[in-house]
Amino acid sequence: MSISIREMKKKLKNELDVGTFVNDSAYEALRKYADGMLTLVCKETAKVFKESDDRKVTDGHVLLAIVNMEGGDEE
Repeated sequence: MSISIREMKKKLKNELDVGTFVNDSAYEALRKYADGMLTLVCKETAKVFKESDDRKVTDGHVLLAIVNMEGGDEE
């Protein structure tokens, strides 16, 4: 699943001054980045889950995966 171009337009336009033109290639670059980051988070989440003794993936696994990716410490 990825974020739609329409949703990205809304989010980006909310951060810009009214009337600012955004080239379509900017949205495509954002989409590619978002898809890439989602893939990385999913891979790290799977790794965190496999290292646990849990029987199901939870939001805790996802949060720990994000912390790991950001190079932080969960505590």
